[in-house]
Amino acid sequence: MNLNQLIEYLQKRPPREQKILAGTGLAALFYIIVSMWLPEYQLASTRQVERDKLQQELVALQATLDRLRPSTAAHPIAAADSAGASAALQPTDSRISPVLEEMARVARATDVEVTTVRPQTVTDHEDYLAMAIHLELKAGFRELADYLRMLEELPRLTEVRSFKLQADPAAGPMVTAELEALSYVPKPGIKL
Repeated sequence: MNLNQLIEYLQKRPPREQKILAGTGLAALFYIIVSMWLPEYQLASTRQVERDKLQQELVALQATLDRLRPSTAAHPIAAADSAGASAALQPTDSRISPVLEEMARVARATDVEVTTVRPQTVTDHEDYLAMAIHLELKAGFRELADYLRMLEELPRLTEVRSFKLQADPAAGPMVTAELEALSYVPKPGIKL
């Protein structure tokens, strides 16, 4: 049946049947269009909400990084001589080293509780000093992820050698983590 035959068939029907057939056809067409369009609309709406949340998180993280960068840039280690820098990083030194200060600052910014800090060894290389640090942390999983992400962004190169994560059902959403890190401190006049 082609279009001309359909029009001829409809013209032969009484006006009431014509209206019923036209309404049924429009309802079927509307249902087909909505059933194809609605899932795509819902998916796009969900993606927009997720995109907005991620954008807000990025803005908050950027604001935090902008707030923290000035305090990170002005550390005395860069101006110290290598003997002074080495002395500032000795695990037996009673002063908190700039490396540990940076890690503590990042922990405060990400709401991570540092339960244990143990500087291990300081290795003197030709162009840099390498400080091994053992940290025990307690926080929510997302906060720990933010902490690790911010360690990557530090101006001082920090390598995470091992990371052990444990969930404690009694502590609720909190997890504990053990972190072995190696922080590299360039000697004066050397860029890594």
